[in-house]
Amino acid sequence: MEPDVKQQFQEIKTDIADFFGFVRDTVATKEDLKAFATKEDLERGLSEIRADLRSIDDRLTRLEMRVAALAKGSTEDIDALANDYISIRRRLEALEETLRKHGIPVPPLQPMNSG
Repeated sequence: MEPDVKQQFQEIKTDIADFFGFVRDTVATKEDLKAFATKEDLERGLSEIRADLRSIDDRLTRLEMRVAALAKGSTEDIDALANDYISIRRRLEALEETLRKHGIPVPPLQPMNSG
């Protein structure tokens, strides 16, 4: 063979050897593939995640119900306090009116400071 052709064959042989070396070093083996999760593994994992999410959803629902009950209780408490205030204010006004009818001076009510 001519030296030029020999050189070209040698280069091709080296390229092929490099390619197969690259394939050997980078392509997964059967043993490598066994380490990957199977479809059943993934389904089992997803099933566990779904169960956890249902549990979290149930807990959130219970918390929402408790918060709603607290909010309702707070609203009822505020309404009761407001009604008590109005009732006491009316009773005080009636007492002041009675005192004035009997000639007893009543000092003006001082506004409350909110702070």
